[in-house]
Parts: sequence; C-alpha cells; structure tokens
Amino acid sequence: MAEVPDNALLLAVLQEIRQEQNKQRALLLQTVDYLRKMEQRLDARIVAARDDLELMLKSELMGSLTHFETKIEGLLARHLGAVEKTN
Repeated sequence: MAEVPDNALLLAVLQEIRQEQNKQRALLLQTVDYLRKMEQRLDARIVAARDDLELMLKSELMGSLTHFETKIEGLLARHLGAVEKTN
C-alpha cells in the first residue's frame, strides 16, 4: 500500500509555496510601479524636447521671415527712390 503523506510536511510545503508566491507578487508589483514611473519620466522628457524643438523651429522661421521682409523692404525702398527721382 502507498504511504499517506504526513499532513505536517504537506502544510509546510504549502506555506513555503505561499510565501514564495507572495514574494513574487511583491516583486511583480514593484516592477510594474517602476515601469510606470519610468514611462512618466520618459513622457515628461519627450514633452520637454518637443517644446524645445517647437520653440527653435518658430525662432528659425521668424528669423528667416524677418530677414526676407527686411530685404523686400530695402528693395522696395530703392525702387521707389528710383521712381521718385525719374518723376
């Protein structure tokens, strides 16, 4: 006949399994929390970089537009001056 396992031994093994599962659950929760925090930090960095790039792009465009306007105004002033001299 097969021997019946000792209940005390079975309980001890089950308690060890439960403790191990609790440790794994705690580690999993810590990992998920850490990943969430990392994602938030990464999102904040991306937003900051996007804002910086947007500001740089606007500055470059405004500088180019201002330079273009200045050149056009200079050309118009010269042409108007030449037209006024001929009249």
